[in-house]
Amino acid sequence: MFSNDLLASAALDRLTHHTHMLIIRGESYRQLSRRKEVSGITPALPADNASQAQ
Repeated sequence: MFSNDLLASAALDRLTHHTHMLIIRGESYRQLSRRKEVSGITPALPADNASQAQ
């Protein structure tokens, strides 16, 4: 995207200057469902979406 490392660094600095970092711990639902798909287990729908899926 940028041909110059200095320009890329400056652009990232401007974009991230006032950002806050959120650290999320725990199991990823996306990765968990992917592992279940690979192993052949059908993942259950979350309680919020179960009534909407019918």
